[in-house]
Amino acid sequence: MNMTSLIIANQTVADAKANFSQLIRLSQETPQIISNRGKAVSVMVGISEYRRLVAAANKNSFKSRLTNFLAKSKENLPEKLIIPSRKSRKPISF
Repeated sequence: MNMTSLIIANQTVADAKANFSQLIRLSQETPQIISNRGKAVSVMVGISEYRRLVAAANKNSFKSRLTNFLAKSKENLPEKLIIPSRKSRKPISF
């Protein structure tokens, strides 16, 4: 689903309740914004669009980027990383 070419439809909560089956069908084609008292409060999207958004968010997450960085950098790391204890470290003077 290409979000730039879609027209996003607005519906009130009352309309969404009254036409829920139609709302589900429409959300497969275009995102459906649901408003309450004139304020947008929710959006309904099809499952394929939801999965695409979640995958994109996970791909760009810090954890994912760090994991990828460490995996690519693995050959540059020592086989066993030795971290000195706090007591053996010299204090830093400012």
